[in-house]
Amino acid sequence: MLGQSLKVLIIKIFGLLCGYLFFWLMGNYFGSEEVGRFSLFFTLLFIFSILAKLGSDTALVRFLAQLTDEPQKQRGIYLKGLGITILSGSFVSLLVFVLQPFIVDLIGGKLSQREMESMAFLITPFAIIHLNFEGLRGRKDVIGFSLFQNVFRFGIASVVLALGLMGLIEQLDSIQAYSLAVLITFVLSFIWIGYSLGSGPFDLSEIDWRSFLSTSLPMLLSASVFYILSWTDILMLGSMRTESEVGIYNTAFRLVAIANFPIMAVSAYAAPRFAEYLAKKDQFKQLVQQSSRLCLMASLPIILVLVLIPEQLLGIFGEEFKVGYFIVYILLMGQLVNSITGLAGDILQMSGNHKLFSLIILGGAILNIILNAILIPKFGYHGAALASAISLAGWKLCSAYFIRQRLGVQSIYLPILKRNDQ
Repeated sequence: MLGQSLKVLIIKIFGLLCGYLFFWLMGNYFGSEEVGRFSLFFTLLFIFSILAKLGSDTALVRFLAQLTDEPQKQRGIYLKGLGITILSGSFVSLLVFVLQPFIVDLIGGKLSQREMESMAFLITPFAIIHLNFEGLRGRKDVIGFSLFQNVFRFGIASVVLALGLMGLIEQLDSIQAYSLAVLITFVLSFIWIGYSLGSGPFDLSEIDWRSFLSTSLPMLLSASVFYILSWTDILMLGSMRTESEVGIYNTAFRLVAIANFPIMAVSAYAAPRFAEYLAKKDQFKQLVQQSSRLCLMASLPIILVLVLIPEQLLGIFGEEFKVGYFIVYILLMGQLVNSITGLAGDILQMSGNHKLFSLIILGGAILNIILNAILIPKFGYHGAALASAISLAGWKLCSAYFIRQRLGVQSIYLPILKRNDQ
């Protein structure tokens, strides 16, 4: 596990650098208001694309992992997921296009009609990119999964933005550069997943449409609520405060997200194997314990660095971002709990407890919305950070509790505590 996770971590670090290069270019050449505008665009695009997928990407990971030695059935399952995503994505795109005046009013006019039209056009390609890289994850192609999840979109967008700033191509703003990067990544993802699945016949009989949707729809709820949970603070901050405050908050949020990259690297390797090893109790237990240990040990040094020099790191994106240092401290409290509890969400979803996880994450989202509504008017972006940290810690600890109760495995790793389940 360590070797594969290390490869994924290296790619994710490179992807992280691409993302921060993009935000550095925005922050230094366009200012915090541009960062805030892009943050709102990206957040809405992400949320609408989740609805477009209907949970098919997460379900695809589980099904492909269970059909490791049956390529015809894997191709059939992928085609079903692709068909669902195209149909639902087209509907969501049309809905966003029709409702764009209402959405623009909801976010205080911070995005233009043209930008909303671009978003509506991008929803289906963006959703299919996610379907394709989760398909690679289910195929255990962790390199391809990590490249498409972390590197290509922000990497290409950074190149486009930099070339414009150097006068080598027509200057695009951040939203235009990212939109072009999404379309290029969309094409590349089809080439990669096609190569991974291989050419040849496909078998559509393994799982019927009803069975696929009965698995994917609860995962849609989990994914929808999970990302709404992750992005509620930005949306609510955007509706109550200025673009500049949103930009400062999102930059601090992304800085803290560095500590989550080792956890995502472990997840890329371990999540499909949770489904594969579920019937093999000893192997499943060992995998959970190893992944939990790796999550904490790999993320803890990053957390310590962020505690020590948050102002200096935020200052890389521009002097005006340094005021967000206390946001980093607040968010790190939730991130520490996230690291200690390991891959709690993956374990529940891949062990057949996805409906329970949906309820847990829904509770976390409701808590997050309530706390944001109370805290943002009084404390601004510090209130948003506190709401995010409390809700993250809450749903992760709740998930860990039910993993212990239902599966008899301890997903929490604390070296100072004796592990009674070993």
